[in-house]
Amino acid sequence: MPATPALWTLPIGALFGAAVYPPVGRWLALCHRLLLTAAGRRDACASRQKLKLALLALLAHPAPWLLLVGVPYAAHRLWSDPTAALWLWFAAGAVLGGAAAYAWERRSAPGTPPERT
Repeated sequence: MPATPALWTLPIGALFGAAVYPPVGRWLALCHRLLLTAAGRRDACASRQKLKLALLALLAHPAPWLLLVGVPYAAHRLWSDPTAALWLWFAAGAVLGGAAAYAWERRSAPGTPPERT
């Protein structure tokens, strides 16, 4: 099967990766921040409240469900289906789109140090 007809899935994957990266990244940063502040506090009541918020963030946010359902489904589709070339190009586009969204976010984020040349 030639790879040229499968290339149409690359831009779709890039759009998907650019759309999925920001909520997943924000969710991971939220959980990281909540768990660090809960672990760093000596006050048991505040720590318990932070852990409750972290549990709520783990269950109510859509990002973990995207990771728990989407990643195994994508892996299954990549290696078990005869249309694997389509899914490989889609996955490559998703990785590139996610990387582009991350680079764009880092570039436009306030408070980031300027790049040295």
